[in-house]
Amino acid sequence: MSKILIDTNILVYGIDQDSAFFKRARTILEQEKNQLVTTSKNLIEFLAVTTKSSGYNLNNDTALEIVEEIISIGLANGIHEVATFNTKDFKSVKELSLLEV
Repeated sequence: MSKILIDTNILVYGIDQDSAFFKRARTILEQEKNQLVTTSKNLIEFLAVTTKSSGYNLNNDTALEIVEEIISIGLANGIHEVATFNTKDFKSVKELSLLEV
């Protein structure tokens, strides 16, 4: 079982049913063959994006409920794969491979 770091954009698109990336993000988030992990920085970014004037307009309680679900996945060490639509930020990290999304 691989551990895959879930980047903020996967989390955001995973709740945005109008996004062109929604289905692909949900596929990643709902799969069971790998262990999904995230970081506190990703959770803070997720809260900032979804509760501010970004158009998502989630209230704080809803955003926190989603974060609690993410936290239930658990944080772990030994991450070797990252799921993101923003590959340019991770391409230079030789220890990581990017999950094709």
